[in-house]
Amino acid sequence: MIAKSLGNLGLLLQELTDYAASKRYLEESVALAEQMNEDELTLVMLSNLGVTELKLQNFELAEQHYQRALGLARKINSRINMAITLVNLGELKHFAGNLQEAVVAYAEGLERLREFGDKLSLLQTLEMIAFVLIDQGNFETAIQLYEAAAAERKILSTPVIPREHERHKLFLDRAREQFSQSAYAKAQAVGQTLSLDQAIDLALNDIQAS
Repeated sequence: MIAKSLGNLGLLLQELTDYAASKRYLEESVALAEQMNEDELTLVMLSNLGVTELKLQNFELAEQHYQRALGLARKINSRINMAITLVNLGELKHFAGNLQEAVVAYAEGLERLREFGDKLSLLQTLEMIAFVLIDQGNFETAIQLYEAAAAERKILSTPVIPREHERHKLFLDRAREQFSQSAYAKAQAVGQTLSLDQAIDLALNDIQAS
């Protein structure tokens, strides 16, 4: 299918950080998928296009694509794609500085991802929630969530991808500045003892209480 092939090429270019080219191919993919009334393919490519627009810092366009994808996901009851798009929307809201909207989108995405047991997506979402909490000043919970995710990553042998290392370091360094060495180590230790389910519960409870 041409639409899917174009979308896959757009996604590859996104991974290679050629966002301008990624946008062109994903837009073509969306247009073809819509012409064929392929709702699921359309929503997946819209969500991917939203990610590319986010990388280009086109926040308004990114949100438009995510909202269209969510509408299609609801229409065809595609819960996994709804979950993924909600997490993407949370990332967009964080980048745009809308922290409370970010955690709300992340929380809904996290709850939906939990249904499917996609551990890597759950871990990535916990890390992203931790980063929002750091920006909100909730450093202790943020470190606990991040360390819980890090411990699970070790078990699964799925380290953070290299291009994300600098971003992770920037957030963690900011949190570390708020603690004494012993207090930071204590928060780390607590996080490392949490199971994945316990970490998810901690994240959801913290967001609901905020």
